[in-house]
Amino acid sequence: MFVPYSEYVELRDRIGHLTDALKALHEALIAEVSKKLCDRASTMVPSLTSLPSLGPTPIMITDLIAATISSNTSQSDVLMDSSSDPPSKNAPNDYNGLSSQLVP
Repeated sequence: MFVPYSEYVELRDRIGHLTDALKALHEALIAEVSKKLCDRASTMVPSLTSLPSLGPTPIMITDLIAATISSNTSQSDVLMDSSSDPPSKNAPNDYNGLSSQLVP
């Protein structure tokens, strides 16, 4: 499944806001309510931490492919060198050191 990075960032921001709201609610419950409810909230709901910050924006795969293609254009001349002729039909083939010609 593919999710555009911008939509991922938007979803992550919403989750971050919800996490912060739950953390504030948890802290308020512990600070303001009775001892019994405070103990129950502490055991049932773990302390939440804020989400870590995002790293750098990733390179899009299309940009990576385009960069790879443009950097390899000079090497494509080597791959398409037509100075060497293909082997003739009557030339013996050699696979793994074994000749394909039949021995009389």
